[in-house]
Amino acid sequence: AAFDAQSRTRSGRSGGGGKSSADPTKLSTFVTNSRGMNNRLETEVVAVQNAWAGFVGACSWVSFGTVSFATGFGRMVSENKADAMWVERIADQFEKAGGGGVLNSELNKAHKSTVLDIASGKKFKDLLNGKLSPEEVAEYWGPLGLTAQNGESLPPETQSKLASMSGLPAWAQDAAGQEFVDYALKHPEAAYNMMGFDNPDIDPISLEDFKTQLAGIKTEINDATKRSKRLNGGTGDVVQLVDFGNHDGVLAAGISIGDLDTATNIGVNVSGMNSSAKDMTNGDKAAHELHKAAYRKDPGSSYAVVNWVGYRSPGESDVFGMGHANSGSGRLVDFLNGINASRTEGGNSPQQFNVYAHSYGSTTAAQALKSGDLHFKVDRLVTYGSAGLENDTTIDEIKVGAEKVYSTHADGDWWAKKGQLGEKGVNPIDIGAIEFSSAESVAADGKTKLKATTMHNMYSEEDRPTFWNKDGTVGYLSPGSTSLDRMANLLVNGTATK
Repeated sequence: AAFDAQSRTRSGRSGGGGKSSADPTKLSTFVTNSRGMNNRLETEVVAVQNAWAGFVGACSWVSFGTVSFATGFGRMVSENKADAMWVERIADQFEKAGGGGVLNSELNKAHKSTVLDIASGKKFKDLLNGKLSPEEVAEYWGPLGLTAQNGESLPPETQSKLASMSGLPAWAQDAAGQEFVDYALKHPEAAYNMMGFDNPDIDPISLEDFKTQLAGIKTEINDATKRSKRLNGGTGDVVQLVDFGNHDGVLAAGISIGDLDTATNIGVNVSGMNSSAKDMTNGDKAAHELHKAAYRKDPGSSYAVVNWVGYRSPGESDVFGMGHANSGSGRLVDFLNGINASRTEGGNSPQQFNVYAHSYGSTTAAQALKSGDLHFKVDRLVTYGSAGLENDTTIDEIKVGAEKVYSTHADGDWWAKKGQLGEKGVNPIDIGAIEFSSAESVAADGKTKLKATTMHNMYSEEDRPTFWNKDGTVGYLSPGSTSLDRMANLLVNGTATK
């Protein structure tokens, strides 16, 4: 069952000389009619794709050989969208000319900015196939001149790959990721297979879990966007979906509170045990508080704090091993390299670039920063409530320097110490990390009392005693806590105490 749509030529056949004329009103009517019919066709194509996915799932024992019609139909829809976009640009040219003649060379410029034609090029295909380094991706992407709106014309398969493409600017990952999430919510079976969750070798989440996690991501993006309007003294900040994809059979994602492409100060917060894309609310609120606390200290800088749930985290049964950290660290390396490459290519490297890591996230982050595949040095690693680093880890292995690894461990956090066993028994403080306080203290103004962290959690909204936390429930990034104050200082100026 083979079918593929041919790539269409979108340029004048007479070359660059001469003039052409057309009625812009009729061209606009064509665009409207074409888009209407294509929308109806797309609905039918998706129905066919879902039916095929269901059939393949029910008959997994059958060898189907090469089957291209499902993606081929999708390509045809994308070609139709590109045609409409191209003709719309031509209509605009004639509209500006008052309906008179337009140079063919000017009309051909409309072709050059058609995203689908760019996407059909060899280098773009190399990008999608993972053949370019993050630095090559960043260098290639910039001159294309694409916008977030262009991504709407790309096939869902392409959107799903761009959503976690290392080296792309965050706005591009966000645009592709959010478009694909919307597609996946409408057509979950097709999206599930498209993202590789139909591979039983990776122990994938079920289709029902996939739907639940998608819905959780969509809801949290909307909620985080509403919360972000209160940032920066009430002027607001953006929220971006980044690094959205499949890691070891689970949905993985990052949500940036603040513009990752322009922020002067960046923090990537690596999640720990039992973290999941299904519920990113707690981590996003923690990122929100860190962003807010840093802005209060220095409103002259701009901030982006990423809640990174980009790997398959361990549960209680396997938290003492290194398997999840070793696997997740590779994806974290790619993400960090991508941010650095994109910002460097754009000529606006951040002033501060910190990695924060909670619980088992510190295990994963340390492995990433020890990796020979990391192409640069982050400014500092900040661990809190660390569940332990890999046995025999030394401070010199971590690509930030001994003076730039910081760590805190609250007296009320008895869970973290229980995690420092098995293959990961190293406490960062014991190997030379600079320790900062998470106990009660007074803020720099000499008046404001700051609360002690009383639990292992990254964040908690309510400060109330429980059976397990007699002194209240204050997480490491809870508002008004000493540890939040110190970590905000590190994001602002690189020191814990100022």
